[in-house]
Amino acid sequence: METEIILCDTDTIIEVINNNTELIEFLEGLGIDSLIISSITRAEVQQGARNKIHLSKMNRELNKFPVLDIDDSTSRCFGRLFEEFFLSHKCGIPDILNAAAAIVYDLPFMTMNLKDYKYISGLKLIPHRIKPKRGGMTL
Repeated sequence: METEIILCDTDTIIEVINNNTELIEFLEGLGIDSLIISSITRAEVQQGARNKIHLSKMNRELNKFPVLDIDDSTSRCFGRLFEEFFLSHKCGIPDILNAAAAIVYDLPFMTMNLKDYKYISGLKLIPHRIKPKRGGMTL
């Protein structure tokens, strides 16, 4: 049986890099080799770099994940979602871009913050009860 590709939110990738064993075991059950990230998630993780050495370590980890680029369809979906939700839900641009990519490509979406996305219809959230191990990148 072929494992479905799973788009991961930034918080999920940070937890994987920080070795959250509960999350990693959960993702292994889903097919951890099928995880992809958006170019937005890659940039968000890189934004946390403290210096060039730290960025290099981050990039080694990030290079393990294929990157889904943002295309015209995703941009149009983002525009609709952002206009619909930015005032009512105080959502961030990266969050809505990731949600739009998951919707456009019809991919399940893995995030540690299910509450931040539950209001978006058409988004296939992966349900779980896993808690973040700790905040921020530790590499």
